Amino acid sequence: MLRSQCGSCEVQVDLITNGDFSAGNSGFLSNMQYVTGIFTCPLCPENTYTIGTNAVFYHSGFAGTDHTNPPSGSFFIANGMGALGSEVWCQTHNVQPQTDYTFSFWTRDVTNNSNPHPMAQLYASFNGVWSTDSIIATGGWSSFTATWNSGTSTELEVCIINNQWQTGGNDFGLDDISLTACEAIQLAQPAFAGPDLSICSNEIVVLGQPSAFNYNYTWIPDAGIDNPSSAQPNFQWSNASDFDMTMELVVVRDSANVGCIAADTVLIEVRHMPNYVPLQDTVVCHNESAAFTIPSP
Repeated sequence: MLRSQCGSCEVQVDLITNGDFSAGNSGFLSNMQYVTGIFTCPLCPENTYTIGTNAVFYHSGFAGTDHTNPPSGSFFIANGMGALGSEVWCQTHNVQPQTDYTFSFWTRDVTNNSNPHPMAQLYASFNGVWSTDSIIATGGWSSFTATWNSGTSTELEVCIINNQWQTGGNDFGLDDISLTACEAIQLAQPAFAGPDLSICSNEIVVLGQPSAFNYNYTWIPDAGIDNPSSAQPNFQWSNASDFDMTMELVVVRDSANVGCIAADTVLIEVRHMPNYVPLQDTVVCHNESAAFTIPSP
């Protein structure tokens, strides 16, 4: 089952390449032998597979068409081998750590025979570890779903395993394979208001960082900011009090296309302006001295 909701800083991805087999025999590996040709029974030998639109074209004893787009869509058609743990289909992908991935596929029996016969028993394998659940390829199309958490892994080999050791009916189809997750968006820029500062009253400083394409910026509060929507505005503040003051400014950064909002804070100490007291003019002759008293601020 696909996740329908992702976080504001996440995007839903499907990592599988050619999961509907519309690109033919490409994008995956298999321990089975790929065969071609129609109406010559290329799937008569066991441990063979092909990509086609109708199973009967490749084996007169088979039946079945594509899961989502019959009769023209393509799917994986197999004559299973009599062995446990056969790797039917595999792909390798880069994954994000600590992320839940949902793997799903559709399967069916393609043996055109109502008599009891062995059927493929399919498992998912994640980096060599089999899923707890499996699915029997019986009757028409049915779906299999398993969830895998990447933990510390950054790469995943995902496989579909056939664990049916009997022949004479171990024949199946695969279609619409997917590996989905809510992955963290790889943002071009983190939120950064700049390093904390200590400045003089009325001194002009530059905050933030150069803007990134398609990002919006808002400074809160905007007191002393010359352009509150700039990623890198000028800041100036007059501190006419008798005390140093610290101002806290927050930049909120939003990637406009995905709504991923982040914020960062800068603390700015604005030192107060000294309180100068003018001295009285004094006339001093040559070789005379005078004393001046400077009052405390």
